[in-house]
Amino acid sequence: NNNNIWRILKYDHCSYRYNYKTLKLCKLKENIFKTCDKLSCPIINDNYVSLNEEKGKIYILTKIFPRKNNKFFKWRKICLHNNFMIALMQIESLLIYWPKRFMHFIKLRISIFYQKLAVLNNQLKYHSLITQEICKKNEIFKKYSNYISHKFNYVKMIKKEIYIRLLTGKYGRLSRIFTNNNMKINKKLGFLDMKNNFQKIIK
Repeated sequence: NNNNIWRILKYDHCSYRYNYKTLKLCKLKENIFKTCDKLSCPIINDNYVSLNEEKGKIYILTKIFPRKNNKFFKWRKICLHNNFMIALMQIESLLIYWPKRFMHFIKLRISIFYQKLAVLNNQLKYHSLITQEICKKNEIFKKYSNYISHKFNYVKMIKKEIYIRLLTGKYGRLSRIFTNNNMKINKKLGFLDMKNNFQKIIK
């Protein structure tokens, strides 16, 4: 019996109830009134309507009466439209024969859900635009870096510059040792000129 269940919940223990100052509130997500009393409790009442949001979609839940063999009730889920005005029309058509208090609180709750979803959609659009801009900048930077690496081989340029300075004698003693060793290498390899060796190393 529902009255006996309510007495147990009210006077003994309910895991969804919590006290705030002088108020008794309910943490159960199906409770649209968020107050702990007999009329607003979804566990006690056989006729009940609630709202729920799952993965960006809003569902209206209606309590299905249990059959004779089945003691457990079930919630019937109806998906609402993404447009707020069409969703309100759906609620009005579904809850024509329900008490007015259900209609009032469900309309309040659905407005909160749609506001949250609108804020989340705006944030996702903003983040997607930022990521697209970052990807574009990264692609431009990669293309530019590849172009520079192909156009200017810095290691080869540095080698050429050092080789030229050694040949011209800018490093003093090191350049003399280098020229003497280079002449010996030329003789072993069969180069007649130092210019041929220089051109081969540069290439």
